[in-house]
Amino acid sequence: MNAVESEAWRPQIRGWSHDILPWYRRVAEDLPEGARTVEIGVFHGRSLIFLAEELARLGKRAEVWGIDPLEAHWPEPGMSSWAAFVKHLHEDCSPEARERIRVIRATSEALVAFRPASLDLVFVDGRHEEPGVREDITLALPRLRPGAILAGHDYSEQFDGVRRAVRALLPSDVQVHGTVWSWRKAA
Repeated sequence: MNAVESEAWRPQIRGWSHDILPWYRRVAEDLPEGARTVEIGVFHGRSLIFLAEELARLGKRAEVWGIDPLEAHWPEPGMSSWAAFVKHLHEDCSPEARERIRVIRATSEALVAFRPASLDLVFVDGRHEEPGVREDITLALPRLRPGAILAGHDYSEQFDGVRRAVRALLPSDVQVHGTVWSWRKAA
């Protein structure tokens, strides 16, 4: 999948996911059967739904969790992110993918609900300032299984706080794919 194909995938679901979708497609192949994933920052659900669709396409049982307060009223006044997400979940998501999705309407502090070493992937795309990203990474690290992936979006000059937090907290073997950063915990 390239950027053009990514933009063409369900364009009715708003989001900034041209780098995320191709990355999720590659990662979905490597996730184990029964994977537990968490995406921090759901917005309207574009990348979350895509990951669930990919895992369904591959026939993998999985839990695809989203954590987000879903309170924003952007871009349509009067329509919250929660309302938009629910709309897309029911109108633009296959039943096979929908059965994999679970959402916690909260801040990233909800990660504490997951047991240590219980997650295969955590994707950080909620807050974009350094303190928020640092907190998300710090909360996620103990919940990763050996061999799991910690990743996130907006590793760019525009969001320098994301880059500073990633460089400060993770070893130098962080990979960057467009604006997606990723790191794998030792097995």
